[in-house]
Amino acid sequence: MPPARCDAIAHLRAGGTSLVVDARGSRLPRIAHWGPDLGAMTQESLAALVDAQAPQRISGGTDQTAPFSLLPEQSQGWLGTPGLTGHRDGADFSVALEITDLQLVPGDAPRVVVQACDAVAGVAVTL
Repeated sequence: MPPARCDAIAHLRAGGTSLVVDARGSRLPRIAHWGPDLGAMTQESLAALVDAQAPQRISGGTDQTAPFSLLPEQSQGWLGTPGLTGHRDGADFSVALEITDLQLVPGDAPRVVVQACDAVAGVAVTL
């Protein structure tokens, strides 16, 4: 299945807590907020919240800061412990997952379901 380009920022609310998930683009989503309930927010306000968190570029750093996605990937420049490891006899040690499907599931227990794959490495995940 080809990668899907998402333009979604999901705001899930329950039990006095908000979870804001930035799923814009074709790469794995990122958590923008997980904490006290933010109340009702428009998509414009959610986009402003997410965009305000973009790290400032600093001298001596990389041109683009590695995103901390739901499953951090070395292929995106993440230097910490990756969220998924493995290899096939030394090949495909660093996956480059792309979203193939994203569903926002409302209700009493709202959730985001993400399906992603790396066709080259032959890996698929559901988060």
